[in-house]
Amino acid sequence: MKNTKKFASIATAALLAACTVVPSMASLPVWAAGNNTITIEGFNTATSNDDGTHTYEAYQVFSGNYADGVLSNIQWGSGVNQEGLLDAVKAITLSTGIIVEQGGLATTTPFANVESAADVANILSGYYATGEATDITAFADDAEIAQAFADVIGTHLRTATGISSGGSISGLDDGYYLVQDTSDSPSSTVGEDNSGAKTRFILKVVGGTTVTVQAKSSAPSVVKKVKENTDVSDYEDPSSATWADYNDVADYNIGDEVPFLLVGTLPSTLNDYSEYKYVFHDTLDSQFTITDDTTVIVKIDGTDKTESATITKTPGTNTITVQFDDIIAAGATADSVVTVEYSAVLNENAEIGLPGQENEVYLTYSNNPNWSGIGTPDDNGQTPVDKVIVFTYELDVTKYLGDKSETANATSGTQAGFKLYSQAKAQWATVNTTGGVNKITGWTSNKEDGTEVKTNGDGKFSFVGLDDGQYTLSETTTPSGYNTMADLTITIDADTSNTQTWTETPSDALTAIKLTGMGTSDITGDTTSGIVAGEIINQKGSTLPSTGGIGTTIFYIGGGVLVVGAGVLLITKKRAKSAEEA
Repeated sequence: MKNTKKFASIATAALLAACTVVPSMASLPVWAAGNNTITIEGFNTATSNDDGTHTYEAYQVFSGNYADGVLSNIQWGSGVNQEGLLDAVKAITLSTGIIVEQGGLATTTPFANVESAADVANILSGYYATGEATDITAFADDAEIAQAFADVIGTHLRTATGISSGGSISGLDDGYYLVQDTSDSPSSTVGEDNSGAKTRFILKVVGGTTVTVQAKSSAPSVVKKVKENTDVSDYEDPSSATWADYNDVADYNIGDEVPFLLVGTLPSTLNDYSEYKYVFHDTLDSQFTITDDTTVIVKIDGTDKTESATITKTPGTNTITVQFDDIIAAGATADSVVTVEYSAVLNENAEIGLPGQENEVYLTYSNNPNWSGIGTPDDNGQTPVDKVIVFTYELDVTKYLGDKSETANATSGTQAGFKLYSQAKAQWATVNTTGGVNKITGWTSNKEDGTEVKTNGDGKFSFVGLDDGQYTLSETTTPSGYNTMADLTITIDADTSNTQTWTETPSDALTAIKLTGMGTSDITGDTTSGIVAGEIINQKGSTLPSTGGIGTTIFYIGGGVLVVGAGVLLITKKRAKSAEEA
């Protein structure tokens, strides 16, 4: 009787399992059994959880007779499955030893000799078997022994004694109860928002009282970012680390390697768990290429943990999975930030302009602190999907001859050819000209190795798959009779939402595109097609006298007259001389 009185007299915190529970119980007279109420208030809205969608269940762990502030004749409650329960409790092993017998030695298996629910209650109360008190702080909030016991109870639940959808659970008998949130079973839709996590409380509910608790549940979060190389902003992760040039929107050339960043947080209730499964699920559009050799770097709080994670790259489905079976064992804490870095190549399948290339990530994670092992599929939550988007553009040019009465075309002698130089890369474009599509494939430092793109039958040529930025067009084949164009510098300028708050609607991410440097005014492009179009006019060469022209004929005639005149003069002189001699 002495033991059970002392069990009832300890603070409710002695049985709390890593939960912030604020019981408010006044000293009240004895009430009839079944007259107690548990009220759950509030929810952690900072983690985007809505308490209106959560269902709480109360399971009676210990029952007994309550009178004069004492719960006596303690038995297992109606909410637990007793089969195998005592053996599971006996097997609990702690990392730090505690004394459970007067004059005894510290032990890491405090429940090894228990034979009943009352014995278990005595150990949890922090008392010697003889009834003498030991250090009560060993059994306070978040104590390892309290967490370990709650873990075992969580796997031996039977029937909920009471259920509430976010309000109160009434009609409860006297006893000790485990309360858990069971709302967050995984969604059948991959990546659908399922961001809550189960919570748990073990608390004393006796004497016809209303016990009010503050719900404590927390879920991890994840965001995806893409590095921008021209119009940039900086992303600051939850640890205040600054990721220069990373945001939600970017644009690139086809063939470029595009850097991506995943940033995940841990729940504030991480200490509720003995082990915590944590998995990134990253998916790229087919317009990106990853391979088995794609480098993936994983860090926890800036320390490389790549070797601690299981990384699966599946090029066929363009997915990357980064899994920690137990991220606690990898060194994570409730305040940790987990990052994943990798790059993927924007390939020839890229959509030009809208809708662009969307890529996404979500987390699955352990969400049941009552599970004593690694989270199983039935104990996984899912975060909302987070997306980024990447754009690329097309430059179309029409080449006119002279006064625009005709265009350069595909016929030899009237065809023009151009190479493209990127000012940002300081390199020349290589292009796949198959079928006249002219998609960028890469860049080279030697102009000779750059690809010449020629005009088609309509006098048009194009470069498909360009980043926004400054370029130079260099004419490398000139139509016969026309002057070679001086190198022309142009700019493709796209208005994109380079922030951390993209709405995940593509048309909000790309709002305008224009071309400058090809004419006296800016040329507006089309965001849907991603095309900016301009014109170039070649001028004819100067008209000079040609061989056989009238000038040469006159020269020949004049020269002939001089020769004839010289002959006549010579004959005249000879005749005059002959006459004198006669």
